[in-house]
Amino acid sequence: MNILVATSKFGVARQADICEVLQMDHSTVSRNVDRMITRGWIEKLPDPDGRATPFQMTAAGKRLLAEKAFPAWQEAQKAIAKLLGAEGINSIRSATRKVKNTKERE
Repeated sequence: MNILVATSKFGVARQADICEVLQMDHSTVSRNVDRMITRGWIEKLPDPDGRATPFQMTAAGKRLLAEKAFPAWQEAQKAIAKLLGAEGINSIRSATRKVKNTKERE
């Protein structure tokens, strides 16, 4: 699902873009993009220089995110907030900021 969301944010994405943003290896992204193409959620686009194959979400992929993935994500967020409470959520946010700041300095 992360690949689909990232693709929607890029509009037109390339495998290297997705790998960098999601910190995933090329073979994993390639395999998952191929599956999403088979399911009709992503479509390949022609590439003028032929070195990379850009892709974008299809209408079916956009519907999947809007009608199923996003509502499920919202429910999961509510459930985890209830389970962890405000203090737990704040601890996770703090840890995430520390990791992000450390990563940016590297």
